[in-house]
Amino acid sequence: MQLSIVNRSKLNPESRIDSEYYKPQTLVTESTVVSRPHWLSGRLFDLCSGPFGSTVTTDKYDSTSKLRYIRGKDVDDFFIDDSDPVYIQKSLFNGLTQYHLKPFDILVTVVGMNFGKCAMVFSDDCPSIFSCKSSLIRNVKVNPFYLMAYFSSKYGYALIRRGQRGAAQPGINLFDLQNIPIPMVSRDFQDAIEKLVLTARQNKKDSSKQYTRAEQLLLSELGLKQWKPQHTLTYVQNYSRAARSWRLDAEHFQPKYTELLHKITATNKCQPLGQLATFIEHGKQPPYISDGSVFVFSQKYIGQQSIDYNFPNDSEVKTTSASFAEQFNQYVLRRNDILHYSVGGNIGLCQPYLDPAIKAMPGSFITLIRADDSKVEPLYLALVLNSIVGRLQTDKWKSASAQPYIYPKDIKNFLIPVLSPDMQNKISSLVQQSHVARHEAKAALQKVKHAVEIATEEDEEKAMYFLRT
Repeated sequence: MQLSIVNRSKLNPESRIDSEYYKPQTLVTESTVVSRPHWLSGRLFDLCSGPFGSTVTTDKYDSTSKLRYIRGKDVDDFFIDDSDPVYIQKSLFNGLTQYHLKPFDILVTVVGMNFGKCAMVFSDDCPSIFSCKSSLIRNVKVNPFYLMAYFSSKYGYALIRRGQRGAAQPGINLFDLQNIPIPMVSRDFQDAIEKLVLTARQNKKDSSKQYTRAEQLLLSELGLKQWKPQHTLTYVQNYSRAARSWRLDAEHFQPKYTELLHKITATNKCQPLGQLATFIEHGKQPPYISDGSVFVFSQKYIGQQSIDYNFPNDSEVKTTSASFAEQFNQYVLRRNDILHYSVGGNIGLCQPYLDPAIKAMPGSFITLIRADDSKVEPLYLALVLNSIVGRLQTDKWKSASAQPYIYPKDIKNFLIPVLSPDMQNKISSLVQQSHVARHEAKAALQKVKHAVEIATEEDEEKAMYFLRT
């Protein structure tokens, strides 16, 4: 049992008396920061909360607009995630001028299980507004890159999270963001942090560019670059087809699925996925234990262009035992395993696992696909499955609507175009280059966080030396 004894005079300005606010580790964190010269966050910037949740609803999204609506899920580590953007109507955007974002604004997520994430707004993220899930930091009196780096470090993040209110839907309010101690550092150190963050941003942009090149090359080779699937409202199918597939839902027989399969088989050799893989199964749901040595990989870590390899640092990540992993060794993730998001709203997302140094097992909402590399390049196969080819076949074979799911037996039926080995290698190389650039971006951001932590724990001189090595 952990115990903290706090004098009444040491209570926070709101006189909070909830024990979670005074956890021993949190008090140590706070003490480490305030033992050195520091600023108080409320004196360094202006704050603005987001619009009411009912202000921007999904029916007001506009796919033809260029006016972006940045949701809480779009606020990623340091940067705005642009893999799944949404846009809103011009009339709505123009009526919310107080929420218009500017370059070098900082967004902090304030609602949800992972509240406390920070991201900077850049010119190519604008024009845009933000949602009720975030608060805006503006007019920063120090280098905003340093402020963001500190809030993303273990000290800043812990002190943001300290202010948590609520349980079912945890979050913080503006008051909590105004009372965080921030270590004083020189302008030179702040500028060095900015330089490395910008390097990471360029690496991340390069990663996205290489992945997009791989996608475009694949679609071009398949003759799908200009093809746009059309949803048909009415159509007729033979009962014999329904009987063979054991499906009576109309969506399964949408003509666009037949058109896709006709296009990829017309000029390419195709094989069922089941013939190209040695293993296709749902994850074996591991038992959770608090101090396990093996991570349980959740479907939320599968992104549009990459896996989020920062998942071991997620405060909500689960772990299981080494004995369970040994018992079900075939479910322990290996290099080039393919993870298919098989239950939920993002069903069909699919990415290769390229960092086996992180020992993990997938949960049961993920289908683990292990390619036979004597028949197909795994990275090529992963890209096919994540492209329109795999996504539409996922839509064809999925079941249910509120919580859609797909079975491994149906995934095995996916038709996969098998391009020439040279073309597969070329596409795989672009995917690999994308991963390398993304890994370099992650390493740079980790270095930024650690440098800020060294400056907080020890001194700025050591932190600057670390940045330069």
